[in-house]
Amino acid sequence: GKQYLFLSCPAYEVFFGGQAGGGKSDALLMGATGSAECGIFNRPKWKAVLFRRIYPDLEKSLIFRSHQLFSGKMKYDAVKHRWTAPLGGILEFGHIKAEKDVYNYKSSSYNYIGFDELTEFSERMYMYLFSRNRTDDPEIQCQIRSASNPTGIGHGWVKERFINNLQPYKIHEFKEMVPTSLEGIMEERSITRCYIPSGVFDNRYLMDSDPNYIMRLNQLPDIERRALMYGDWD
Repeated sequence: GKQYLFLSCPAYEVFFGGQAGGGKSDALLMGATGSAECGIFNRPKWKAVLFRRIYPDLEKSLIFRSHQLFSGKMKYDAVKHRWTAPLGGILEFGHIKAEKDVYNYKSSSYNYIGFDELTEFSERMYMYLFSRNRTDDPEIQCQIRSASNPTGIGHGWVKERFINNLQPYKIHEFKEMVPTSLEGIMEERSITRCYIPSGVFDNRYLMDSDPNYIMRLNQLPDIERRALMYGDWD
């Protein structure tokens, strides 16, 4: 149910997660393929990217899982870390280990940008990639998507951006006056943002297949248990 809310949410910027075991990585992967009406399999100009902070984490999580989901449906390039659909749509994987690494993407453009474990990134890394979020296909909606548990170096700014200021499940609109020409003509534009909590108690597939996972989470020290088992951002 929570994955469905995440995938169908029309907000521009959506943050998913809280507890461990909520199906966050799968949701990001499926979101990066778009919908049946407008997605990687029917839009040649579809271009998505999913980030982790370091490549080893990317390889053993998102890339590994993507082969289980997409093998036989798309072609994978192991050098470029990229899936290509039959009509030319692309889903690639990237990592941003250091602040300067954001400039590796300065000439890129993606209509879907996703961050797995967002609290591992700095706010500057996250915000810079907004400049790479664009499309020249009017049928494709640009999206920023992310998922994470509490804790991590970016815990504070993620909590401030998505948890402190946003009522869960509600789409919030943020309006700004922005220039629309070099002459300085200003117009009011808006951006929408939504936080969708999800965790192990929402994931019936995990609860049924591995019911003792809850017991293992319960063995964690207090702070980690509160963060991962209950999605406690405080």
